[in-house]
Amino acid sequence: MPSVPVTRLAIIELIKEHGPLHATAIAQYLNKNDRTVRSAIRLMHEKRMLHISGWHRNIGVRGVWGAIYALGNAPDRKPPQVDVHKQANERYREKFREVLRRRMQARRGKQVNHWLAILQTNFRQLSKIIRSNRSKKTPAQRPGKSRPGSEWRRRSPP
Repeated sequence: MPSVPVTRLAIIELIKEHGPLHATAIAQYLNKNDRTVRSAIRLMHEKRMLHISGWHRNIGVRGVWGAIYALGNAPDRKPPQVDVHKQANERYREKFREVLRRRMQARRGKQVNHWLAILQTNFRQLSKIIRSNRSKKTPAQRPGKSRPGSEWRRRSPP
């Protein structure tokens, strides 16, 4: 006698409750391994219990789109056809717009401060680093502690 498909039943209940989800979100909700959930979804998709209702961009993976699954046997949506390199170039230009602008000014013969451009683009990261460094105190800055190597300065009178 075949066993009860616990994972598949849990996936059906989850999609009924939350609506269309992608495989990673389903795995996180069910607290199960990604591969386990993806194999169950693949079987359910082959049996037309699930269909692909849309696509989302996987974060951290260049050019890969992830399917969003919904209940039912409706026709699957086709994955978006995009120029991956064009999108990557646009994201790069948006992120480093100020640096690129200053590079173009330098090529045209204008005097440019490249360090200022880098600081402007990475201002948020820099401010986080400064804030974290302010909270860390060296032994010399802590009350009641002397700086290393300063013992020779503090000589008691003979």
